[in-house]
Amino acid sequence: MNSSKIQSILDKHNVTLSEDLVEAIAEIVKAASTDRDFAESVSKQIASRQRQINRAHGIR
Repeated sequence: MNSSKIQSILDKHNVTLSEDLVEAIAEIVKAASTDRDFAESVSKQIASRQRQINRAHGIR
């Protein structure tokens, strides 16, 4: 996610902007996107939630 996209999201939510904040968020998102443990954790959470939804709909 690039800085301009982050800045537009912050604007949308009326968050007071500072270049430092935008750059920090961009760095966090970039680090998370390349963190294997983070990606694996998110994937497991999504799969678990999907299994719950499937069970609620009678799908095994």
